[in-house]
Amino acid sequence: ARTYAAAPAEEVAEPQGNRMQVGRVLFYAGVLLVAVLTLRVGGQLTVSDAFFFLALAFVTAEVLVSRRPVPVGIPPLLLVGIGLFSVGGLLSTFGAEAPVKSAAVVARLVFLTVFWFWVAAVVLDRRERVQKAITFWVISAALAGAAGVLQLVAGDVIPNTTPVFGRSTGLTNQPNDLGGITAVAFVPALMLASRAGIPARKRLLLVGVLFLIAGGLISSGSVGAFLAAAAGTFWRSANVPIAQ
Repeated sequence: ARTYAAAPAEEVAEPQGNRMQVGRVLFYAGVLLVAVLTLRVGGQLTVSDAFFFLALAFVTAEVLVSRRPVPVGIPPLLLVGIGLFSVGGLLSTFGAEAPVKSAAVVARLVFLTVFWFWVAAVVLDRRERVQKAITFWVISAALAGAAGVLQLVAGDVIPNTTPVFGRSTGLTNQPNDLGGITAVAFVPALMLASRAGIPARKRLLLVGVLFLIAGGLISSGSVGAFLAAAAGTFWRSANVPIAQ
């Protein structure tokens, strides 16, 4: 019987590593611009959303053509939470001042937490790729935070957005949006800056990013966002898992 030697690991890993490359690059671009809510393609569609939609299209096409199995399970609690939020959000649109915008916010959240989760699981198939995406996300929040600090110091100088009663909006349209973006990114930024074994110059840059995020959080004036960041920091420092 004829036998075949197994191909070297390097020869097999290289084609697999190049899979989803276009979708991955588009996903990275979407993450890098995720905090820039004032940069829009049209209506409620931000440039970040457009990159995510393109990433979803390319990834879906490649999965269908290559018939690559993608066994990604979405946590049931996440689906339950999104379902409850969607029902409540859609019911609130009937009494909202801008029903279309309110419904668009609900649709955007569903996309970012369900389809975005699936695309992320497909394209971020290695630890270093996950870390790169987190870094881009933190940088995006730092840019929004820097814009918020600039508004606090110089006033209404950011195009397409205006501070509200002395509260900065950064690269968003609402102070609470800036607060939410910086609060969620604060703990990942803290984790990146406190990693062991990274060069001093890189650590200094990451600490600067952390301070910009903190500055945006403070300048937003959002008490809820500040409490959320404090709670997240406490859970992280205590090494207690948030969810099993």
